[in-house]
Amino acid sequence: MKKMKDRLMHNLGLKVMALLFSVVLWMVAVDINDPVSDKYINNVPVQLVNTGTLVSQDKTYKVLNNTDTVRVIVRAPKSVLSEIDSQSVSAKADLSQITEDNQVPIVASLNSNLDVERLRTDKEYVELQVENKKTRQLAIEVEKTGKLPEGYVTGKVDTETNTMSITGPESSVDLVERAAVEVSLDNVTSNVEIEATIRLLDAE
Repeated sequence: MKKMKDRLMHNLGLKVMALLFSVVLWMVAVDINDPVSDKYINNVPVQLVNTGTLVSQDKTYKVLNNTDTVRVIVRAPKSVLSEIDSQSVSAKADLSQITEDNQVPIVASLNSNLDVERLRTDKEYVELQVENKKTRQLAIEVEKTGKLPEGYVTGKVDTETNTMSITGPESSVDLVERAAVEVSLDNVTSNVEIEATIRLLDAE
């Protein structure tokens, strides 16, 4: 028994080092056969969820600086990365988690059960411009352009409706001074019905 113990204890340090070396060598071999690296997936759209959080507060929002499109970086063994493409990843931003400076954290996820070491995006937040929603009523003005043929005069011009409602971010709605439609009188010699686009005009 003592001899066996002596054999086990003989050159114990070298034996431990040999064991450690063999483990490291095995790990290196595994890494060489299936190395870990990064894969970049560009132009992944960020899905905004729980938008009702702001809508219910009569707020409007606009994404700033294209922050709703991100690059997803996946770190995994080569064998796993070969199975990952643009359909394998997604990104979401939950508006119920909006911060005081109107930023929403972005969370990336895999659409499969693949085992990866790390998943991240090149942007941490979606940046929003948040404003109060405002509604205004505007009278629709008719602007006549062109010229009637000689001998004709303009009769009464009626519109289907005389007013319209606009709703949007307060800063944008406040810029609108009036709503107008253009009616061309060129070559008009009888009563006509014309479809016209309503234009929203600012002070200029």
